[in-house]
Amino acid sequence: PEDLVLLFFSGHGFKDERHELYFAAADIKKQRDLLLTSTATPARAIRTWIDLCRANYKVLILDCCFSGAFGNLVSKDDGKIPLKELLGAKGQVVLTSTSAVDYAFEEKDADLSIYTRYLVEGIATGAADEDGDGAITAEELHRYADRKVQETSPAMTPKIFIPQGEGYRIKLARSPQDDPKLRYLKEVKCRVTEAEVTPPARRLLPPVRRDTPEGR
Repeated sequence: PEDLVLLFFSGHGFKDERHELYFAAADIKKQRDLLLTSTATPARAIRTWIDLCRANYKVLILDCCFSGAFGNLVSKDDGKIPLKELLGAKGQVVLTSTSAVDYAFEEKDADLSIYTRYLVEGIATGAADEDGDGAITAEELHRYADRKVQETSPAMTPKIFIPQGEGYRIKLARSPQDDPKLRYLKEVKCRVTEAEVTPPARRLLPPVRRDTPEGR
């Protein structure tokens, strides 16, 4: 019960003629240009497996076309799930790369899709840690990725769904806020204005940089 279960999927999302969402891998098959649903994984099955899971903390991250349609499958909160400060609020949260009707995009020759790239960036750099408390919650990560995706690919509209409890407060990762290199970059961002290094910043930044691997 105290486990945090994370399901991350980055791949293809399809809808059948009934507008049901399916997740597909490279080995899916089609007949007459229609998805052969027996070769894909129905979103409803994922929903059922998540509901049957006994863990108190459940996070789904779906990076595929029409992923927002998963929000139509989530059950409503019954108000019976209490808070747990150790990991954040008990419950479930679903992060999706786009809405129920939109496509998710990739950048040519990029290793990661647009949405996944900003999820990774928000965690690895600590940029998603909005309140600077050293932990990145589901809601913080969603807001960071949503903002960056909107800047890069406005046609995509990341969504967040909280079907049970206060899952948005679930802590997904520790923020590398004590990393000397990241601390230096943060100081540079705060001190440099209009592409110029101010005199006070020139005095402050060198000692901070000396703590980084490059400055040693």
